[in-house]
Amino acid sequence: MRLHFQTPNIRCWRAHEVWATSALPELKQLSDRIGSLSAMTDSLPDIAKESIAKISGDQFGKFQEMIETVLSIPGVKPILGPILEGITSKLGMFDEMTKQRASVQP
Repeated sequence: MRLHFQTPNIRCWRAHEVWATSALPELKQLSDRIGSLSAMTDSLPDIAKESIAKISGDQFGKFQEMIETVLSIPGVKPILGPILEGITSKLGMFDEMTKQRASVQP
């Protein structure tokens, strides 16, 4: 007896793993760039920090939702989870800046 329903699922899972693995180099570069931005942000004047915090704060929630969607794809989380968690953590710094600015402003 041949189980037809398993073959497409296995192929699909493998395709997701291949796709996720192929995305790693670009995500690594992105992570490095965000790390560099984080370091540069410390030396910016407060007005520039406020602008960055506003832009990133507005988009951070959407980014997190997108990451959750990607990581829910079968076979992707073990491959991309660590790098995406690192990127999210680095971007979270900008989100924290937004929260700090909001608590300081009247």
